[in-house]
Amino acid sequence: MNLAISFRPKLLDTLKKYSAQDFSADLIAGLTVGIVALPLAMAFAIASGVKPEAGIFTAVIAGFIISALGGTRVCIGGPTGAFIVILYGIGVKYGLDNLAICTVMAGAFLFVMVWRAWGQ
Repeated sequence: MNLAISFRPKLLDTLKKYSAQDFSADLIAGLTVGIVALPLAMAFAIASGVKPEAGIFTAVIAGFIISALGGTRVCIGGPTGAFIVILYGIGVKYGLDNLAICTVMAGAFLFVMVWRAWGQ
């Protein structure tokens, strides 16, 4: 059984036929995401007890890495940070062990839903 997994970032394929129209659309999308993501990153930094600049640096560096090495050209990496508030509340109320159980169960549900979708 051959389980070879090849890794090829989508960026390599996308840049081959990248146009000015693609650039303008990506620029508008990037500005839109930045308007939301940068203040959110600053808020997380302040809530963590560090300077707001740390949140900006983290968001920019992580965003670049996610975009450069990602497997799709239509997803962004960052909005999931808003779930930290929800996860924190669950962790405080039910404990970290139960939070871990919920995380594993959510992953299992996702696998089951994908398996069911592909089976039809």
